[in-house]
Amino acid sequence: MLTTRERAVVAAIAEAFFPAREPIGIDGNAAGAVSYVDTMLSGLALPLSIQLRCLLLAFEVGTALTSRGALFSAVPLDERVARLQAWERADHYTQRALYSALRWIFTLAYLADPEVQRRIGLPESDAHPPAPVRRPGAPRRLRRGPRVKRLERRFNTDQLVTGIEIPQWLRLLDGARFRVSARYLHRIAWITGWSTVATTVGTIERRRYDRRIASTPIDPPPIFILGHWRSGTTHLHNLLGRDPDNTYPTVYQVVFPTAFILTGSSIPRLTAGLLPETRGYDNVAQGWGEAAEDEIALAKLTGLSPYLAFMLPDLLPRYERYFDFMQAREDERDEWKAALRWFVGKVRLHSGGRRPVIKSCAHMARIRMLLDVFPDAKFVHIHRNPFTVAASTIHMREQTDWENFLQVPEVAFVENLPTQVAVVGQRLFERFFEDRALIAPENYIEVAYPDLCARPREVLDGIYRHLDIPRGEHYDATIDGYLDGLRGYRTNKLSIDDELADLVRDHWKFVFDEYGYSIDHRS
Repeated sequence: MLTTRERAVVAAIAEAFFPAREPIGIDGNAAGAVSYVDTMLSGLALPLSIQLRCLLLAFEVGTALTSRGALFSAVPLDERVARLQAWERADHYTQRALYSALRWIFTLAYLADPEVQRRIGLPESDAHPPAPVRRPGAPRRLRRGPRVKRLERRFNTDQLVTGIEIPQWLRLLDGARFRVSARYLHRIAWITGWSTVATTVGTIERRRYDRRIASTPIDPPPIFILGHWRSGTTHLHNLLGRDPDNTYPTVYQVVFPTAFILTGSSIPRLTAGLLPETRGYDNVAQGWGEAAEDEIALAKLTGLSPYLAFMLPDLLPRYERYFDFMQAREDERDEWKAALRWFVGKVRLHSGGRRPVIKSCAHMARIRMLLDVFPDAKFVHIHRNPFTVAASTIHMREQTDWENFLQVPEVAFVENLPTQVAVVGQRLFERFFEDRALIAPENYIEVAYPDLCARPREVLDGIYRHLDIPRGEHYDATIDGYLDGLRGYRTNKLSIDDELADLVRDHWKFVFDEYGYSIDHRS
């Protein structure tokens, strides 16, 4: 897959960091780095392989420009090494940051080489070292079960934290004690490469806009869409967010939350064809400008999100407390609320002051915190048949989990997914039913997904009347045009067997009772 020039670039980078015969005496082949990158490239989808090759080209040309010399691949090896090492001492922050990112990437590639692992005595990939002797009185470590053997979507690079900045990325890895699987090192490299770009642009963007974001009131207050995953929250988000007087976080904004203002007019346009037309687990349209969950941005800004357990399944108990933050520390709650206020304010500023419409399914359990930040916010809760919601959530997780893993999951993690979905849903609904009374009645309304599909304009009009939200002159034409574009849309057809139905009834019985859904899944 790699061209001769690209191989020269990769080999020179690897040789600069790990010269032949040092430190363990492997000569030639750059300690396997060329083969590693070539294998990774062959497994990527075409758009992503193009992006990776563009990054290699940018580095090659960049070293030539800064050195005022020939292209990187056209000079002797010792000069290539010298050029790269000069970036470590460069005056420009961008060069030093890229050097640090490259060192991290190629350290991972170096350690992924089987011969390197054998020479330095590392255990085989994904094997765990012997447990240390436990000191008297020390807590027992959780014993891990067997790992899955067959990986799915291994070379997918659609990771949740792509676009995270370097300090938060290192904080996240440090929290996991850098225990990531060698079989996912290409994902680590991908995230690290983009984190360098995000950090560079984000530093400039914060200096330019943070004071304005902090000093500008968010008025009118945001609308929060609440609902379990697969309840129709995305559909409602699109409808309310497309009101010309409203705005919403876009896919691009949550991917690059710290850098979307300076790059938002160029990068999405240049890469418009690189995203699939629809999400992989349903037929909902996907693009840089489509509505997206703010949770994705908050996960990168704070590292305080249950979504991170989809990347680091060994740390599931740690990240579960961020569903409702009831067991989180006070400083963690303060950090999360400050990040929410900053991100919503930034989205509003970028839109020219329109009302933000925010959607995150985990917000169901965070009403207290949302009201702390936005006491006058509006809330719309949408519900759907619990059987359909559970089956569709499992279907979604069966894809998105595999797209995000940085640790090879245990067999039990994969096999117990239905139970995990049911338990998490129970926790969200219990917290939601307890806290929704804190919202002023005039700021809260509930809608049913079947009603929204059957009578969308009637349901939307009811939402606007109850929440006392004015509609602009272009509202009708915009919403009608969007609804016309949805004609012919088909939802997934999923089976619900008796075992799943019993699981849902056991955990969500109170949800059936609250909304009057039949507990007979065959109906």
